[in-house]
Amino acid sequence: LLRQHPDYKLYISGHSLGGALAIMTALELTPIVMKLQQQQQQHHCPVTCITIGNPKVGNNQFCRAIQTLEEEKKIRILTIQNKYDLVPMVPDPFWTCYVCSYSERSFHHAGWVMKLVATRRNDTYYIYHRKTSRKNKTNPVTFMKRLGQKLERYLIVFGSMHQIKKRHFYGTYVARLLSHKDE
Repeated sequence: LLRQHPDYKLYISGHSLGGALAIMTALELTPIVMKLQQQQQQHHCPVTCITIGNPKVGNNQFCRAIQTLEEEKKIRILTIQNKYDLVPMVPDPFWTCYVCSYSERSFHHAGWVMKLVATRRNDTYYIYHRKTSRKNKTNPVTFMKRLGQKLERYLIVFGSMHQIKKRHFYGTYVARLLSHKDE
């Protein structure tokens, strides 16, 4: 398709498990798209992947590969999450009994993350980039603080199990995003 339409850009998207698969597909297709663009001597355009409510996909090594491709402007990844949606929280080192959340054995989100946060006054969001650490150091104070934050978040999620389907529903994400269209 890109050979027939060299002016097209490649966007990959998905929700939930489809979002996780979209990230892996984007990573797999990036070298193919870059090679095709070089052969056709066309302007370099990164593969763009936008996911909604997907689980964590890869370990630190996977995230570093994504980060390197982002720095080279070959791929762009944006993950959109509701703050208390359970799916983006899994798999989590807390539940898999790993001591350090920066362990090579634990899973993380790659690229940019847009977290949608509901407050009593209005809906808001914040965006951050999950930069991977080249070193595997953990400060015990930081670990305990993060553990406390995770426990608090899990208590909120599990304390309102009846809302899990609503929080993960694609329509909920769309409605929350559309509420910010004028900003």
